[in-house]
Amino acid sequence: MATSTANAGSSIGAGATVVLSRFARCRRGGMSILFALLLVPLFGAIGVAVDFGRGIAVRAALQSAVDNAVLASRSGGEKNEDAIKARTEAFFQKNLRNLHGATIEDIKVSLDSNNVELKVKAQLPASFSAVLGKEFFEINVKSKAGAAAEDVEIALVLDNTGSMRDYMDDLKKGANDLVEAVYKGSNSKSKLKMAVVPYVGAVNIGNGRTQMAWMDVNGDSAWHGRYLEDYWFGYQSGCNTGSGGGGGGSGPGTGTTGSLMERVPAFASIGRWILGIGTANAASAADVPSPFHFIDPCWIANPNKVNMFDLLARIPNASWKGCVMARAGDHDVLDTPPSAADVNTLFVPWFWPDQPDAAEIAADGWNFVSANDYLPDRPDLVPSAFDDPWNGWLHWSILKYNNSNAVIDEVGPDTTGPNKSCPDPILPLTDVKSDVLQAIDRMVHWNGSGTNVAEGLAWGWRVLSPEPPFTEGAQYGKIRKVLVLMTDGVNNIDPTPDGAIHSDYSAYGYLFSGIVPNPTFDGFKQHADNRMEQVCNNAKDAGITIYTVAFGIVDGPTLAKLEACASKPPYAYAPGTETELIEAFNAIGASLTELRLTE
Repeated sequence: MATSTANAGSSIGAGATVVLSRFARCRRGGMSILFALLLVPLFGAIGVAVDFGRGIAVRAALQSAVDNAVLASRSGGEKNEDAIKARTEAFFQKNLRNLHGATIEDIKVSLDSNNVELKVKAQLPASFSAVLGKEFFEINVKSKAGAAAEDVEIALVLDNTGSMRDYMDDLKKGANDLVEAVYKGSNSKSKLKMAVVPYVGAVNIGNGRTQMAWMDVNGDSAWHGRYLEDYWFGYQSGCNTGSGGGGGGSGPGTGTTGSLMERVPAFASIGRWILGIGTANAASAADVPSPFHFIDPCWIANPNKVNMFDLLARIPNASWKGCVMARAGDHDVLDTPPSAADVNTLFVPWFWPDQPDAAEIAADGWNFVSANDYLPDRPDLVPSAFDDPWNGWLHWSILKYNNSNAVIDEVGPDTTGPNKSCPDPILPLTDVKSDVLQAIDRMVHWNGSGTNVAEGLAWGWRVLSPEPPFTEGAQYGKIRKVLVLMTDGVNNIDPTPDGAIHSDYSAYGYLFSGIVPNPTFDGFKQHADNRMEQVCNNAKDAGITIYTVAFGIVDGPTLAKLEACASKPPYAYAPGTETELIEAFNAIGASLTELRLTE
């Protein structure tokens, strides 16, 4: 049976071959018609396959253009709905490629909350498929993009220096736009917090009980009172000084201004009336009560430990507002938690010393107005043995802080008192949008001191950090952390016509305080630039994303440093006009809420 079946199969195969061969050679009309009829569906099938492939290619090209268009719809921070729609359609049209003859029949852009949707209908003319009566193929594509619902913490570090006086409204508008964009781009599941850090020559961290736990209340830090400690404030006329001196010195004496001030009422009466010290007698250590000390052969000097909190306590109508000095060592560019175990990690209160009275300035033949005269100089409290008439000594005398009310004005922009040029306090990270907007709206410019970007950056980092002093930030790696820095100038300390001090006060004290290595204005800029670069790098190494806005800055080296501070080159903005300043904040807001495809 197997053999016969095989033979039968061979016979059938041979027969079929003969039939097909004859069919191919056949020239009779009926067979030609039949063959032509068979070609129609055959070519139709081939045409459908070809057109199907074209359709796939056109759909892919359209989908790519649609996806890119919705992703670019809000580029530049655009918020106007008509403008967004026009931008979306224009971007789609510009990026059309490889349509194989297809035409766009309809484009529809729709906006819904944070979403942008684009629907496109196209027609692709049929080619070979036309033999089957199919003239065109309809292709529909759509894409939808929505703001990324991202967990993020953002610190706005904003320049409130005097040079911003004409641009504060623009700064507020830009910052408000950024806040609105970020909150609009979030959803109910997003973890979003924002902080506001105004800065001038220093930063105000607040002055509550929490902040006091971070402070050097005992005056032990290496930089606490550095510009007053050991500085002489009296000199004996006619004394032959030999090599002489030039501002400050060391000598015997211990204690704080707390114990000193209890002796002040007796200081003048004993020094002048009881001891009867006169210029004809050589001054000596016996003329100087503790904790002041005598510097041989001619000077009386402040104690070698001066506590700023003690001085504030001796001004009945003054209290610490909340500004702080830069920390000693490298702690000024680090996020080291404050700890009593290392006093240099604690923060020193800002205390701008009183400067000479107008009458004393005139008596010395000078012609300027003190930048911060808020107390009587009280030269009568200086022992009579130290009777040199130069009133420049009175910059340093802490005797003037003598339970007398001061002339204080702490309402910006022009202020007086120990808190001069201290801006509004930091708003720590919060998820309350209205608090953020109110903090921005309260900002004013503050005259005096200068610009210290390094301190602003350092505190912007500290509010984002989970480590003390501020602890509102989530742990690193758990959430995105962003710092937006805005400045309109180079790091600087303002000059003063007062030849005894040469500069305004800053987070590093006066120029001559010994904190700035090269005590010149150029030296200050170099030092502050160096600290700015270090804190930028340290913050980025910790996981902080930094955006920079260099408004109206034309100094090339400063622009380069701020660009390097940004986490990426596109994150560095250099607006030159008020409009561009606002646009820069809008662009950052758009970057922080970049659209992602959702459909």
